[in-house]
Amino acid sequence: MTPQEKWGFEKLPFRRDVERDECYETAGHREALARMEWVLEQNALGLLTGEVGSGKSTLIRRLIGGLDQMK
Repeated sequence: MTPQEKWGFEKLPFRRDVERDECYETAGHREALARMEWVLEQNALGLLTGEVGSGKSTLIRRLIGGLDQMK
């Protein structure tokens, strides 16, 4: 029996391909994303740190996914 069947999930939890509208966005996540966008706009170097499971990779994927392909 798969987790989806056992618990009635539509999708597996804790996937790497989380959609933007599926993320729980905290004030900290919004601030981190805004700071990362500023770093890109300034062509600067930034460092994103945080606890394991805090959403660093998800934020980076969201940032990359939101980039304009023509720039």
